[in-house]
Amino acid sequence: MRASEAKVLLMKRKLKEFPIDWSIDGLPELDGQLSMLEMPMQEIKNASDLAEGRDGKPDEMLIMAAMIAKALVSREDKERLYTDNELEQITAWGAMVMKPLAELAAKASGLDKEAAENAKKN
Repeated sequence: MRASEAKVLLMKRKLKEFPIDWSIDGLPELDGQLSMLEMPMQEIKNASDLAEGRDGKPDEMLIMAAMIAKALVSREDKERLYTDNELEQITAWGAMVMKPLAELAAKASGLDKEAAENAKKN
């Protein structure tokens, strides 16, 4: 395969979708309605930039909120539920809701421990 053909195939690659297959506490009407999409590297960097706390250092809660905002989509239309300007709404959910969603967003984008361990093996 020629390099130009490989490049075209890579550019056409669809982002992975990871369905949220558990109930979000208190919101059974969302069961089966939401997914996390793989984030391109530029979106991961943007999420990191959004997570700067008031002291100029990365804020863990804002990092989770930014990842969720960028990756959380409706399964039906693949549209984001939240914009980059709505992180405070996400942090209002609390850790019980945010942590599993942020972990799935990380997994969808290859940022979880399993992906790091697989990369070390290869």
